[in-house]
Amino acid sequence: MKQIPVNPVASFYDFARKKPDNIALWVDGMSYTYSELATEASRIAAWVRKKTAGAARRTAILANRTLGAYQGILGACWAGTGYIPLNPLFPEKRLLRVLDLSRPDVLLVTAECLNLLTPAIIKPFGGRILILDSGGRVIEKVTVAGSESLPRTTAPEPPAQVAPEADAYLVFTSGTTGTPKGLAISAGNLAFAVKTMQEQFHFSATDRFSQFFELSFDFSVMDLFVPWQVGASTHVVPAGQKLGPNHFIVDRELTVWTCVPSMISFMDEMRMLRPNVFPSLRFSCFSGAPLTGDAARKWQEAAPGSALVNLYGQTEGPIGSMAHQYLPETASGERKYVPLGKPFPDISGAILESDGNFAENGGKGELVLAGPHIAAGYLNNPEENTKKFREMVHPRLGQKTWYLTGDRVEQDRNGIFHFLGRTDNEVKISGERIMLEEVEFFLQQSTGCSEAAVVVWYNHLEVAEAVIGFVTGKKVDEAAVKKTMARYLPRTAVPRRVFTISRLPLNPNGKVDRKALAEKAAARISL
Repeated sequence: MKQIPVNPVASFYDFARKKPDNIALWVDGMSYTYSELATEASRIAAWVRKKTAGAARRTAILANRTLGAYQGILGACWAGTGYIPLNPLFPEKRLLRVLDLSRPDVLLVTAECLNLLTPAIIKPFGGRILILDSGGRVIEKVTVAGSESLPRTTAPEPPAQVAPEADAYLVFTSGTTGTPKGLAISAGNLAFAVKTMQEQFHFSATDRFSQFFELSFDFSVMDLFVPWQVGASTHVVPAGQKLGPNHFIVDRELTVWTCVPSMISFMDEMRMLRPNVFPSLRFSCFSGAPLTGDAARKWQEAAPGSALVNLYGQTEGPIGSMAHQYLPETASGERKYVPLGKPFPDISGAILESDGNFAENGGKGELVLAGPHIAAGYLNNPEENTKKFREMVHPRLGQKTWYLTGDRVEQDRNGIFHFLGRTDNEVKISGERIMLEEVEFFLQQSTGCSEAAVVVWYNHLEVAEAVIGFVTGKKVDEAAVKKTMARYLPRTAVPRRVFTISRLPLNPNGKVDRKALAEKAAARISL
């Protein structure tokens, strides 16, 4: 079958022609139309093609969530290149490692990030650097172009056609050795994911989406390309309101909210969740971490008119592979987490047992996925590719390339997958296997606190010696908690210490920062 060329911003261009005055983006207090952004993206794309003689494959973008960042993403896609979002919070060594792995042809940067342009970062690009929102200048003896160098145009040129296997964007995840793992998501991967979301949830041009995630976090593509596929608008949550977005949701009259589940607990602690406080929401999507039934219930009460969806996705398979809508009347109290759901059409999900065989009748084991949205593999990492992407024959689903997610699941009699924990969060203490999620579950149950997390305590020989617990809210009776947990868990799984803190530390993407918790533990105890 002949492959059809596809560009991630093809629909954006269509709306710029058909509905030019539709709002596409709200950021920093200003609204921008499809026509305005398309014109600017076309100008950036023309600069990229000129600087690289039309041979560019990848465009790096160093920016926070400002207007320039979104113009840069659109411009990179318009030029037919894959974009690489560089987080300005990354230290220089990590930025250099990302650039070395991805080998971008040009660099787009916003004025507020110019201080990050060290000689080592500038060197690979030479003069192929563009300041998106300011004039040109000389930096480290290199002439850097400014927005005045962009060609003038009154109407946008059509975006370049790209093949399905061409890069759409590149993201980098933490590696076990400290070296980031690079992943190229193709235009075909992304197009399938966006199409699937629209077919499943039926968004419209009147929807108003949130944009919560950092652009270097893979789920940010949900906030951008899904609304732009249907002519809807994206509203960027200001950095100062990310930990308290309740007023933003109300003031912007958002209809679609996407976020990580941990934000529900934080907002609940801050007394931001009240019954029917979010009447405009019609769709609430949580992803990036397990969603507990308690958190789902609290959010549903705050947004009773909203479909609350637990969307399960992986960086290696953009946006989502399966989903489950939470319904209070059918929620089971027997499980801590809201189900992952069933795979979307044309996506296969199965369970791989510890012996490497597929579970035939449900069972428990590692979730593996296959489908048109799954990436081809990691950049220049054959060892990891061999571990995580495997050609295997399923007795019913046939031969496919399966991605091993690292998530432990079970499948019920209705074919619904349920999250049990992580395969890589299993530790051994005194020879006994312990799942950290299980400890967290009983810690939360024993204390009645809204949030709980545990970290592993390592001795001076770097041997796992104990687990340390953290809970939020009121101070707990540590001895009583440990006595209660000992009823359900082996001695080695009962936390050596339990600390109460005001809130769990979060990383820039809203997930619990376990490294920060480990540092808190080290500062408080000496085992």
